[in-house]
Amino acid sequence: MRVCIDARAGGGWAGGVEMLIIGLAQGFSQLTDGDEQYFFFTNPNSADWLEPYLGRNCHLLPSHPMKPSKQRNVFQRSAGRVRYFLQKTHDKRVAKTLASQMQAPDGVSGSNGRIEAANIDIVHFTLQEAFATEIPFIYHPHDLQHRHFPEFFKSEEIAWRDTVYRYFCEKAQLVSTVSSWVKKDVVEAYGLPGEKVAVVPFAPPNLGYHEPSSSDLARAVEKFDLPSSFAFYPAQTWRHKNHIRLIEAAARAKHSGAPDMNLVFSGQKNNYYPAIAAKVDELGMEKNVRFVGFVTPIELQSLYRLARCVAVPSLHEAASFPIWEAFSAGAPVVCSSVTSLPEQVGSAAVLFDPLNTEQMSDALLTVWSDSELRNELIAKGRERVRQLTWSRTCRQFRAHYRAILRRRLTAEDKEILSAPAAL
Repeated sequence: MRVCIDARAGGGWAGGVEMLIIGLAQGFSQLTDGDEQYFFFTNPNSADWLEPYLGRNCHLLPSHPMKPSKQRNVFQRSAGRVRYFLQKTHDKRVAKTLASQMQAPDGVSGSNGRIEAANIDIVHFTLQEAFATEIPFIYHPHDLQHRHFPEFFKSEEIAWRDTVYRYFCEKAQLVSTVSSWVKKDVVEAYGLPGEKVAVVPFAPPNLGYHEPSSSDLARAVEKFDLPSSFAFYPAQTWRHKNHIRLIEAAARAKHSGAPDMNLVFSGQKNNYYPAIAAKVDELGMEKNVRFVGFVTPIELQSLYRLARCVAVPSLHEAASFPIWEAFSAGAPVVCSSVTSLPEQVGSAAVLFDPLNTEQMSDALLTVWSDSELRNELIAKGRERVRQLTWSRTCRQFRAHYRAILRRRLTAEDKEILSAPAAL
């Protein structure tokens, strides 16, 4: 079986999706008890970030180089282009794909023929912006944030998301979500039958990273000029990540019994960052807040281990990779009480209302000042992620691939497919 994993990411812009792709590469590389071969479909000349994680049964499948302006709707531009690809491939599957793409709604991109030419049996779209193909596929809508917080999006982006997500959810052989909360949301939004949506929990991305040495920790302290105590939040500066309220909560905590309260943020700074920086200045928190940007895996591991706690104040999450990473690295967690997060953390974190900065500040203070509580949360967090591995996640996906293609199922596959959702 030839499986294509959509890996058109890299460089940090895709955030959690990039971590998912790396996790899948690690997990599938460990599956040597089947005949599957995994092909990671990457952007042209952009696979350096993924190559270190690929095993012998995993291969790169670069897309054909195209100008950015031609990457969307490439098959829908003209009948001449359709004829060109047909003449180049002589592939009936490509012809079928082209015919279906001509019927796709505006905003839905088409395959450039690369995966059809590679005789792929099934495609696993990890990105919400998939492309139309007649090859069977699994689709990840990830989350429907635009329906819950439309104020964070332009009207045309909301329309595009709903068009694209609905199209691929309806066309997919299987829709995958990371939590039961997201499954319910997707089923209700797009009227999907429940059996078409599978919950497959992800593992902590940092499971495949090297354990930082004392020298690594020292280098991180020096490079980022880290304070002796800090709360850590790794997240790109999207509005829904709620950086501003966390900074307000930390400022309140600093003046209410935690004068050593500091915040360290990692992740790319996008166009909302200036508003966050302005709030830091307004609150006089310049000496207490560090934005260290996009960091390497070993630096990320070091930040988790150096942090006094990890704070996740997000307004909307399908599930939080930073929470899994914190649990795995042995860092206590304080986080939002919204969407899938209570389901994800169980009793292994202190929860707060992400719209209530006073409650958030109290949660930070509680964990900051109570070493016994921190140790208790660390133990509970490690137990929470103990059984989560990328090998397990990939075995679940492999069982679904085989079922979709009606391949022979092992006893393990049957057990996986019949098991209740784990999250």
